[in-house]
Amino acid sequence: MSRGPAVAYYLSGHGFGHATRAVLVMEALHRLAPGVQLHIRSTVQESLLRKYLRLPFTLERVQLDSTVIERSIFAVDVPATAAAYRAWAPTREVTIAAETASMRSAGIDVTVFDVPPAAAAASAAAGIPSVAITNFTWDYIYDDYRAEDPVFAEAVRQCRADYALADLALQLPLGHTFDQFRRTVAVPLVARRTAVDREAIRAELGIHDSRPVLVVALRGAATGLSVDGRDVQVLSFGELDGPGVRRLEPAWDQRFSEVLAAGDVVLSKPGYGVCSECIANGKPLLHLPRTGFREADLLVRGMDGAVPHAQIDAETLADGTRLALVCRDLMQSPVPPSADVSGADACARMILEVAGLANGDLYRRG
Repeated sequence: MSRGPAVAYYLSGHGFGHATRAVLVMEALHRLAPGVQLHIRSTVQESLLRKYLRLPFTLERVQLDSTVIERSIFAVDVPATAAAYRAWAPTREVTIAAETASMRSAGIDVTVFDVPPAAAAASAAAGIPSVAITNFTWDYIYDDYRAEDPVFAEAVRQCRADYALADLALQLPLGHTFDQFRRTVAVPLVARRTAVDREAIRAELGIHDSRPVLVVALRGAATGLSVDGRDVQVLSFGELDGPGVRRLEPAWDQRFSEVLAAGDVVLSKPGYGVCSECIANGKPLLHLPRTGFREADLLVRGMDGAVPHAQIDAETLADGTRLALVCRDLMQSPVPPSADVSGADACARMILEVAGLANGDLYRRG
C-alpha cells in the first residue's frame, strides 16, 4: 500500500510567525502531495497548531534551539537568554541522537526546519535531506549579544556549523543575507491574501460609523500600554485595554485575516507574521518599538515601499485625537502594487525536489 511523503517539520517555539507561515507551507505540501505525512517537532502549543492547521499531523514536544527569552513582548532579556543557552547546550548531542533515531524509525523523506539549527545536524546524521525556511537565522540574532556575554560567541559558531549541514535554505523576504548555508534560494512572501466581503465582515463586527478601524494584533500581555478608542474604533486581539477598546471574542482568533480585511490600520509589534500579512493585503501598519530584537529592524526596513507603515509611541496611543490623525494619515498613503505571495507553493515544490519526490514521483515508497 502506497503512502505519501513523510516530512519532519521542526519549528522554533519562539514567536507566532514561525508557526503561521509553516501552516501555509504544510497546506501547499498537501496540495502537491495529498497523502503527505506531517511529523511536527516543536515546543509550539498543540492548541495553536490545531486551531490553524486543518490537516492530519502528529506533534512531538522537542526543543532543538534555546531561542531568546523576553522580558516583555517588546524587550529581550539578554542575561536570561544566555542562561537558557547554557542550560540547553549540554542536551544538544543527546537530543540530536534521539531525533536521528526518530527520523529513521518514522521513514522520514525530508526534514524542513524554521529555523532550529540542530535540526539540520540531526537530519544529516540520519542521511536525510533538509531544507531551512526563514527570513532570519539564530546566529544573526545571537551575534548582536556577543558583547554582553561570551557564551554567544559559541552559540554563533555552533549555529553556523549546523546550518552549513542543510541541503537548501529558502530565504524569505524581510530578512538578512545568508552566508552560512551551502545553497540558498530566495522565495516570495509566505503569507495569506484574504478575499472576503469587507463590508459583510464589518457588519458582522458591528462597525457602522466612519471612524478609522484599528486592529490591534498584540497577542501577549502589553503591560503599561493603553489605547484611547474614543476617536478610533479599536478591535483588539489579546490583552490590550483602554477607553472604547473592544476585545474580540476567541472565536475571531481563527478569522484574523477577515478582521484584518475589515480594518483600516493594524497596530502591532514588528513580527514576520503581521508584517507579511499587512504587505499581502495592502493594510497599513503602526508598529511599536522593540528592544533587543535585531530582526525587528529587518522587518521595518523590508516594509519600505511594500506597505504604508510608521512607528508609534505609547503617548500617541493614549491620546485618541492624535491616534485618529495618525491612522487617517496612513490610510491616505498610496498602497504599492500587490506583493507576490506565492512563497508557500514555491517552498513546497522545492522541498519535494530536494527529497527527490518531484515530477510525479510523490508516492515513491510503498
